[in-house]
Amino acid sequence: MALMKDKLAEREIGLIAGLLKQAWPAFNADGFIRMAEDELDQRELKDRVRHIIAAMQYHLPDDFVETVEILQRLPALWPHSLDDEAASFSEFAGWPLVDFVAVAGIDQPEIALPLLGELTGLFSAEFAIRSFIAADWPLTLSFLQQWQQSDNHHQRRLVSEGTRPRLPWGERLPAFIDDPTPVLGLLESMVDDSSETVRRSVANNLNDIGKDHPGRVTAFLKPFSDVHDDSTNKTANEKTDKNASKQRQRLVRHALRSLIKAGDTDALALIGVRADVSVQLSGFNGSESVCLGDVLAFDFQLKSTAEEAQMLVIDFAIHFVKANGTTSAKVFKLKTLELAAGKTLSVTKKHLLKPITTRVYYPGLHRLEIFVNGKSYMQHAFDLVI
Repeated sequence: MALMKDKLAEREIGLIAGLLKQAWPAFNADGFIRMAEDELDQRELKDRVRHIIAAMQYHLPDDFVETVEILQRLPALWPHSLDDEAASFSEFAGWPLVDFVAVAGIDQPEIALPLLGELTGLFSAEFAIRSFIAADWPLTLSFLQQWQQSDNHHQRRLVSEGTRPRLPWGERLPAFIDDPTPVLGLLESMVDDSSETVRRSVANNLNDIGKDHPGRVTAFLKPFSDVHDDSTNKTANEKTDKNASKQRQRLVRHALRSLIKAGDTDALALIGVRADVSVQLSGFNGSESVCLGDVLAFDFQLKSTAEEAQMLVIDFAIHFVKANGTTSAKVFKLKTLELAAGKTLSVTKKHLLKPITTRVYYPGLHRLEIFVNGKSYMQHAFDLVI
């Protein structure tokens, strides 16, 4: 299985060296490559980023102003064409180039931040900008507000992704974990962004905030969750566009996904789902033992005991064994549907338990748990064999 760290290896270092040489003919490309590739195999991904940045610092001018002029030339040189072989592996090559700005330019944010805005299309500056948020929030905010209005969707996404309080792989932003008010102020005007990539980033940010402030997120999303088109007393320009309504629905659901899985009643209400459903679960069958790399198979029936149709959000959780013997639950989506009064739904699932880079598996007794609208309906133990 290919390792994530191999997305930043010798060929990416060669690409970085070649581009910097084009941007600055005096650049010692061979010396940079030797330094950047030193003990590369022993380094994990983020350590590779830091190591390549150190090699850049050694070989680029000490004067950050001069280095900014060099890096500003990179977007025009960057391989974007589908016909360019380098474009197929250029994405991770941009990571150390962008994060270099946060290392070398942290004391000169007035010129470093505009550079991040120019480079974020090469590799998202969502990691790099967090250093500036922590060091000088008022100045960084002024650039974020400019990028909100940018025609460049990469810059707009930097606003929503760079301010995520709990960005995976990124430094946490404790101030925003404690009080997300500044972030919510930025996101409010981005809910209906024209880019699906930006809207999904907005939803991810709200999902982060909801882990610490569920009430703030549901209150924020409530005005956007009413997607019916009441045309009374509205001009043609004011009427809700059907596509925009669908976009808002997707954003709201994605933003609330963790709260929905947790059975938050306010979150469920925003997507038209009641917490107190009337169903009976029966006929459960599930794997008793699963080898890593095989599927966990299970099936069951849900019968509605209500006198009217009900919206159901059906999830399942696997309680994975940790190194210390305790367990940690990971929730997965199963189905979201409307079940008619008195009807029975058959549910079948095969979940592949495959090795992934973000989880370490441990053998032993695991638990499968079934949820309907956030309420636990049953648990089943199975043995994971490694």
